[in-house]
Amino acid sequence: MPEVVIPVGYANAVLTWNQTTRTQPITVTIGYDTDGSGISAALNAAAIFAAATSTGGSGNICSAASMTTAWQFTGVTVYERRSAGPLTRGDSVAAPVIGTLTSGANELTLNTTLRVTKRTGFVGRAYRGRMFAPFTRLEGLVSANGVIDASTLAVLRGQWTSFLTNMSTNLCDPVLLHSTAGVDPSPITSLFVQGVVGTQRRRLNR
Repeated sequence: MPEVVIPVGYANAVLTWNQTTRTQPITVTIGYDTDGSGISAALNAAAIFAAATSTGGSGNICSAASMTTAWQFTGVTVYERRSAGPLTRGDSVAAPVIGTLTSGANELTLNTTLRVTKRTGFVGRAYRGRMFAPFTRLEGLVSANGVIDASTLAVLRGQWTSFLTNMSTNLCDPVLLHSTAGVDPSPITSLFVQGVVGTQRRRLNR
């Protein structure tokens, strides 16, 4: 898959989770516009961390009450291009958020994820993106066919909408970065959680 291009004035944020039974982190990325913030990369990383962990309203994607005790949200790293030179890195420094939902043996496997669609105001596949975020609740909320429980899905959709709103409130307006040089990033208008979980297929060595 081609790497995204980060033009001057834009950035890419990396959100990271850990699951207690694994050593490798799980990440998703989302682009944003740096022009509105006027602050350092480190402060923007902290702002996006706060956007993901806020407990207001219906909670948020990485608040403690949104994850079982087997999960923790460890932080945000951003890569900003404020000039034609190298990227500037910033890291959130807040302590990891540890889940408080009851855990157990029935955690979903790590290759079973939420499929979150990044939607823009433009038509065509080139103007839609996807994130495969961890499903940090118990597998009993997902049917044998991969369908997410309706009430849980409504909460998840509300939380990802809150995250998008919180990013804009913190002056890190979300954008969809593209892999073609010279194509301006597209403002993200919504983050939509699909009703069926995604499964990452693994290729075996032959």
